[in-house]
Amino acid sequence: MTSFDSIEDTAQKLEDAGYIPSREIATVVFLAAAAQKPILVEGPAQPSGSRGAATQGCCRTNRAAH
Repeated sequence: MTSFDSIEDTAQKLEDAGYIPSREIATVVFLAAAAQKPILVEGPAQPSGSRGAATQGCCRTNRAAH
């Protein structure tokens, strides 16, 4: 399991993995990892290539595919 040193470290590691995290998402991931608790994410799935709520939170980029 990946450990995170700070919220900023969490955001950087998410970016390195191809995600674009908001500060809120990085904070949730950091706290969940520190507490060793899962994260339940609810909401509608975003169609591939669409913009909206996913771009405001955390979404996967195509950088990993390059």
